[in-house]
Amino acid sequence: MSGNNSIGCQVQLCLEKIGTRVNTRNIAFQVTPNLNNGKLLLNGFVQFPQQKTAILNTLGKIPAIQKKKPAVLSRIKVLSKKKLRFFQVKFPYARLRLEPRKNGEMGTQVLYGSFVLVYFSKGRYHYCSDPSGYLGYILKEELQEKTRKQYLRWLNGQRGRILKTTRVGNMLLPLGAEFECPDNEHILLPSGKIIALGKKHLLSYNPSQNKKVKTILKHAQAYLGTPYKWGGLSFRGIDCSGFTQLVYLLLHIPLPRDTAQQIRFGRQVGMLGDFSDVLPGDLLFFMGGHGGIIHVGISLGQDRFIHATIKEGITESCMDDPDMGGNKYRNWYILGRRILV
Repeated sequence: MSGNNSIGCQVQLCLEKIGTRVNTRNIAFQVTPNLNNGKLLLNGFVQFPQQKTAILNTLGKIPAIQKKKPAVLSRIKVLSKKKLRFFQVKFPYARLRLEPRKNGEMGTQVLYGSFVLVYFSKGRYHYCSDPSGYLGYILKEELQEKTRKQYLRWLNGQRGRILKTTRVGNMLLPLGAEFECPDNEHILLPSGKIIALGKKHLLSYNPSQNKKVKTILKHAQAYLGTPYKWGGLSFRGIDCSGFTQLVYLLLHIPLPRDTAQQIRFGRQVGMLGDFSDVLPGDLLFFMGGHGGIIHVGISLGQDRFIHATIKEGITESCMDDPDMGGNKYRNWYILGRRILV
């Protein structure tokens, strides 16, 4: 095997290893290496800066790279640093494909009225995430651009879920579709039209007024001062994901045990940077410099949260507080998940 082939194989294995630390259906990781004329060029994109850092740091430790010392040129784009755009599905459903082409594999469908967050455009497609955080490409013609304010009203405000597939004139409202809801009997369509449905066809609710949130926070704060213990799940000692799991279990909501598992549940929130899209009770997740999920806490609103730390046990913090290494929590925070929907 030639030297170049050896470096290429090791680089590819390195990228694959880092990529497996997240669920790439919900956290972007598409990086391809190209070795040519003594230069290693990295193209593609990742979701968060920690992933890019992990790639560059790990590549520098590969024996073949240390020996050959190729110039490493990074063209990796970090999506979380891009300005998000907000769109709403304007047909009964939109096809979210894993590749930007007509016959690309469809990962999922996104229902009428759902908002998607758009990171970039490619040809006829927008690369975006659906409300669950599922990533892929949707045809531009299936979406209607909206404002940040409209997205926040839909995400945090009064919303109506269709309980039965319903036809209103020439419009088909599929079961499960969600729309902004001015009251208990009307919905606001992406076109701006308001239509009446009736309570038999519509479940109206408001996540910012969920009565279970007070119970969640009450249970969480009852653990304040509990010491940290890796793998612990009691008042004698508890870790971060054990804490969130136990608090939600007290509301009969089962969560998996580990942070890397918990981040796959609920609705994706907390992507705007200022925590305007986070509500008390949402789970907040943090990523380490190796590109994997390392920590979770429960939002107290805005940038405050309650969590288990090695030094202080269960405590309340804000994003600008320093962690054990002296870094602000804000530097490790990546996204939130809303379990109470």
